[in-house]
Amino acid sequence: MLFAFLSGRSKPVKIGKIESFSLSYTTGNTANANVRYALTVENGVCTAVVKHVNVPPEEERAFVVDADFVRELEQILIDNEVGKWNGFDKIDKNVMDGDSFSLYITMADGASVDAHGYMRWPKNYAAVRDAVEALFDAHMPQT
Repeated sequence: MLFAFLSGRSKPVKIGKIESFSLSYTTGNTANANVRYALTVENGVCTAVVKHVNVPPEEERAFVVDADFVRELEQILIDNEVGKWNGFDKIDKNVMDGDSFSLYITMADGASVDAHGYMRWPKNYAAVRDAVEALFDAHMPQT
């Protein structure tokens, strides 16, 4: 444990029943270049939120999803070992106008994952980002 503290690394977390999830990332340095996928589970109601690139924050979309959606999200995280991302905090200081990401997950048992980076990504990041995007976008009601 002391090694984890001194090395700046946190203990891996077992992905379980999700209470909240937020993945956000930037795709450039222009206005509204950020993307966000979020989920909250409160009193049995599962609410997903999507904010696509080039969409102002006030136009993000919230919609109700079912327990199968939550289980599918949990499986994406388990399959890609996202629990090992806990404590990931890496920056490429040589890049001034790059991309970044932030991931926050809390589980019903109180465990949480906190990871972020700037021009540095944990193992399987692209696969997770793409799978999360596909899952949320597939369930978002069309307007």
